[in-house]
Amino acid sequence: MMGNWGAWRGRRCQGCGAVVAEGWLCAQCSRHMPRQTHSFCPCCGEIRAGAAGPPLVCGRCRLDPPPWSAVAFWGGYAGPLRRLLVRLKFAGELGLVGVLGWMMAEAVQARGLAADVVVPVPMRPSGLVERGFNQSVELGRMLSRRMGWPMRQLLTKIRDTERQARLSCAERQVNVGGAFVSAPVSGLRVAVVDDIMTTGATARACAWALKAAGAREVWCAVVARA
Repeated sequence: MMGNWGAWRGRRCQGCGAVVAEGWLCAQCSRHMPRQTHSFCPCCGEIRAGAAGPPLVCGRCRLDPPPWSAVAFWGGYAGPLRRLLVRLKFAGELGLVGVLGWMMAEAVQARGLAADVVVPVPMRPSGLVERGFNQSVELGRMLSRRMGWPMRQLLTKIRDTERQARLSCAERQVNVGGAFVSAPVSGLRVAVVDDIMTTGATARACAWALKAAGAREVWCAVVARA
């Protein structure tokens, strides 16, 4: 159920603008953006296209486990969910942080994950200047508020990188490798927040930085998995 948490005062669906009695989305938009509850890897979040069945750890994670323990996400990066994220990132519609943050928190709760601190992924310095905000920070604030976990911007990007969207999977790994450092997080369970996970290259680099800084556990919270 959509629930009333943080219901938009304007009583308009944030997906299509239709009038709604309560919550963030109208019934039609809710049907087109269902939470992914099956056919994905609970470790990396990879969605098994065309398959049905319970969450199962994929072969890649069995052979080469990532430096995080789990990924919580609402759904695949497609359709109406993709359009919401594009509107947030590239049109600056910060009002969408409410519904997208709600989705993230629902996914985290469904997975039963817990954290001592929420840490957003930092942006490229030039990207932050260009966009004017970091969507991961905004989503992290919403997750922090919903779950009652403190948010701290503990990760620092120590060098500028190319835009990940322009690069291949292998190039992404090289592009962000060693690009992050973390303040001390000794013994803490850390939830790393980003808007989208595609290849996992950024999450991997952030998780390694946090592990090097003493994190006991790292897991990832995103809105969508590409």
